Amino acid sequence: MANIVTPILRQGTGQPYLALFDSGGMPIRNPITGIPLGAYITNFSFRYDEEKENIATVAIETGDPDSVDIEAIREGSTIFLQWGYIYANGESLSSPVRVIKVRDFDCIFDDMGTHITIKCVDGVGDLRFFPPYTFTTVPGFSLSEELDKGYHNNIGIIVEEFSYV
Repeated sequence: MANIVTPILRQGTGQPYLALFDSGGMPIRNPITGIPLGAYITNFSFRYDEEKENIATVAIETGDPDSVDIEAIREGSTIFLQWGYIYANGESLSSPVRVIKVRDFDCIFDDMGTHITIKCVDGVGDLRFFPPYTFTTVPGFSLSEELDKGYHNNIGIIVEEFSYV
């Protein structure tokens, strides 16, 4: 018996969307219009790799030169990213929220507007460079507290499997 695959687009239609949230979970907005920055995204890619770091590239086109001063998209910033489709009946299909960090920020100003490209890496990719946890009795630095804080990556870490030899 063949598996029936449910199409992502319903009746062949769906408006794609990309939402960017700051580290506090608030939508990142154009400072002049107040419109969420996701509405200005013209190109987006997310490369998922199990062995290397995940990489996202986001191209933003605005007529607002002040867009380059948005603190939430500066190098080193943490962004929550989600994408999906909005259907004609108002329902939506969304990806899981991804935590990414801005690695590179590039902008071009020309007669067509402001063109911003941010290149981001998976927010938890930095964990590879942290030293191993060392037991301490100092308050605020227990292993469970470090996991809850995600080693300063703004998202908790869940241990799915643990073995001790």
